[in-house]
Amino acid sequence: MPFVLMPTIRRSLTVRCEHGIHLRVASRIVERAKQFRSRLWLTSPQASTEATSVLGLLNLGAVKGTTLVITAPGADSHEAARGQ
Repeated sequence: MPFVLMPTIRRSLTVRCEHGIHLRVASRIVERAKQFRSRLWLTSPQASTEATSVLGLLNLGAVKGTTLVITAPGADSHEAARGQ
């Protein structure tokens, strides 16, 4: 089987929720991330985690105004990075 490179998309976003990424928001992100074949990663200035981990998302320490980088390697990376 030949080696195939999958596209990787990176996108920056700013947390706009008044209370940052809290449990309810993290749960919604996880629900959405699980709909894609690509493995989504979120990186804050303090940490990086897979978007399917509620605890990992909470540990990002992302308060309102925090810039996060979404990394989405995989076949549906364009859709995954945009959340569509």
